[in-house]
Amino acid sequence: MSRPTCPRFIRPSFDPDGAPGPVAFPLLSLAGVTMLSVLVTAPLLPGAYGGQAPEVLQGVRTWLWVLVAVSPILGLAKGLALTGMAWSLLLLLGAEARFRALLSLTLFGELILSTQGLWIACVLRLRGVGGTAAPEDLRVFTGLDIILDDPSSSLGALASAVTPFHAAWFLFLAWGFSSLSRAGRVRGAAAALLCWGLAAGTGVLRALAG
Repeated sequence: MSRPTCPRFIRPSFDPDGAPGPVAFPLLSLAGVTMLSVLVTAPLLPGAYGGQAPEVLQGVRTWLWVLVAVSPILGLAKGLALTGMAWSLLLLLGAEARFRALLSLTLFGELILSTQGLWIACVLRLRGVGGTAAPEDLRVFTGLDIILDDPSSSLGALASAVTPFHAAWFLFLAWGFSSLSRAGRVRGAAAALLCWGLAAGTGVLRALAG
């Protein structure tokens, strides 16, 4: 009796000679996880922004739902950027990989990383309305940023990219890149590390611009 397997269109592929993994499923799942995070956090917003003008609270709510709507687009844009960097590095290191297969893997990696937002939303919900009296109370430390005095600084943005969720994301990408390109663990880890550096560097640039 054969074991049941997940349909090919809902799981990543690690076979360098097989069909590439799906693209639509991780993007739609990314929107679903983002929407669930917003729904969990939404009841806490009136308490966090109760001391500000009603327009501020309405603006935050609107921004969150816009984020849900555009999350697949943002996820695809980030996935294309990370895949392009990883694919170029693997080629420079003498490995061969199909861009489409790497893109699917990278998008599943983004889905893994998005669970950090859901975990933060659940932590906030466990704190309850009484634990969110200001916008600053909506922040949850998830990584090395917990040891910094100013987590909103550029150093804080860099530390925020060192979390258990990022570690799981890195391991998934390293394993997937090495499998899909037959590049070996070292080159696969180098491509994953490049993705991590690009993501962390983007956060630092946002902190400097803000």
